[in-house]
Amino acid sequence: MRSGFFTLLFLLFTILSYANFISPNTGVTYSLQSLVAASAGAVTFDGTSYLINDTIIISSNDKLSVTTSATVKFATNTYIYALGVLTINPVSGTVLFTAQNTTARYHGMRIESPASYINKLTMEYGNAIRLFDCSITIENSSFTNMTNSSSFGNAAISLFRSNPIIRNCTFTNNIRAAISGGANIANAPAVYNCTFINNNTSNANVPQINLGASGTDTIKIIGNLIYGGPTNSGGIAIFPLGTGNAIIKENIIRKNRYGITLIGGNNVNAIVSYNIIDSNNIQGDPNLGGSGIAFNGGSATSNQNTIVTGNTFRGNLWGITILAGSKPNLGDLNNADTTDDGKNIFINNTNANTPNQDLYNNAPYDIMAQGNNWNTTDSAQAEGKIFHKFDNATLGFVNYTSPILPLIIKEFTVFPLNDRQTNVIFTIANEGKIEQYEIERGMDSTNLTTVAGIQGKKAPRGAQQYLIYDMHSIFAVTTYYRLKIIDSKGKITYSKIVSRPASVITEQKFNIYPSPVTRGSSLFANVISNKDETVTLRLYDIGGKLLQTFSMAVKPGEQVITLPKEVLHKGVVLARWSTAAGSHIQQLVIL
Repeated sequence: MRSGFFTLLFLLFTILSYANFISPNTGVTYSLQSLVAASAGAVTFDGTSYLINDTIIISSNDKLSVTTSATVKFATNTYIYALGVLTINPVSGTVLFTAQNTTARYHGMRIESPASYINKLTMEYGNAIRLFDCSITIENSSFTNMTNSSSFGNAAISLFRSNPIIRNCTFTNNIRAAISGGANIANAPAVYNCTFINNNTSNANVPQINLGASGTDTIKIIGNLIYGGPTNSGGIAIFPLGTGNAIIKENIIRKNRYGITLIGGNNVNAIVSYNIIDSNNIQGDPNLGGSGIAFNGGSATSNQNTIVTGNTFRGNLWGITILAGSKPNLGDLNNADTTDDGKNIFINNTNANTPNQDLYNNAPYDIMAQGNNWNTTDSAQAEGKIFHKFDNATLGFVNYTSPILPLIIKEFTVFPLNDRQTNVIFTIANEGKIEQYEIERGMDSTNLTTVAGIQGKKAPRGAQQYLIYDMHSIFAVTTYYRLKIIDSKGKITYSKIVSRPASVITEQKFNIYPSPVTRGSSLFANVISNKDETVTLRLYDIGGKLLQTFSMAVKPGEQVITLPKEVLHKGVVLARWSTAAGSHIQQLVIL
């Protein structure tokens, strides 16, 4: 009880010693202009700028709303303490927070109201926005030359038990990290589409985004550019003392000391996917950094199991390094889950000590790394890019080869679409290195010839469906089909034979195809008849002049007749079919 009393007394002394203005806690809403009138000199206006001369405390039932463009200059060590709602949202233009003396910084803002909102703020030469137990939105804002490693906060945005949304913001040239939270304090910011450039100008051993535990929520770092910085600056670090859930996705992480580091055992639950992690080599010492992703921490009973998929690792000192008890999943094609199918690309990750090390497993645990592109088709070269059990018997084995799963023909069916076309549908599971599929057709089940084909998709797993059209199938008789499968080494596999029954002919049909057709190409007459008869075909030009006459004897069923190429005359040609039962006219176009 005595300890709590002195803590409260200390807090009150701190507030009163810095604050010339505390709002009355009566539900009042202030603007900057009304603060000038109410604050007895704590806020003044010099004709162009609002001057914060002492700390402003907005009590829990009051509000401060800035809805117009303004410049606000803070005196040294002053700040806005928002226990009540703080809204910065100018209708047009921006709001600038800066220092009255840029060499003697102000603290910034301490926000404890979850209903607060910040939009279109430029904040410079201060310490931090410090969020306490409030998950607000900060967007379309910029932070530059912030933080001076004070107890107020050592990042441009410093978090304490807060899960803010931070989007479309720019962080440049800040003295320490751009965004940070304590290792043992649960914070789960969602950082979307922001730009981070050259933060940590003090060149301390910190990254541009520096986070710890997330609690039951999930840290989301998605769609950002994280670029450059002094030689000790990293890109992203997550080091939770407690649970650390994270999604790091679709970022460009370039020109840092390292790209991403994840430290911890099975308390780290992360998915790192579809990032470009490029040229994180600015320090140049492979003993101190340079990894695209560095994994560390864990033990024999507490392995880290982060999933890494779809990323591009290019030009780093190391592609991925694995230390201690870490056991990331870099690609496992043996399970049904498709979120861990590898798909990472490794290009020219190298350093002078251990050249061309795309993956360095310096832990005693086996690692799955299937389904990745090692920038080579040569297995010996791929092995040379991976340091593991074959290089040091005390280390774990990296399984980087894709499993050979049995090819399965899940479906093979045929059905007529019309008098001329049969559709052939087939579904293949685990097709792997299949180069070509061919459809064979015959009038019986033993004499089949290829009539159509399609290239394989080479999908290592999952089911792939194909559709092939047999454009010259025979309508009037039972037709037999078989699927022929050819892999990259020429090995051939066949499906079972399926049949398409003959169709019952109830009427005569005549057709010349194709149309339009280029002069000199083959032209075909297709006749479907229900009896023996003579059919006459006459060709006329558009003016009615007779060009050619053909007489043909046909039988019941379907027949295809190749016409002589000399019948082709450029322009529109009318074809008249005549039988004892009547006539049929068709128009052709000859190019």
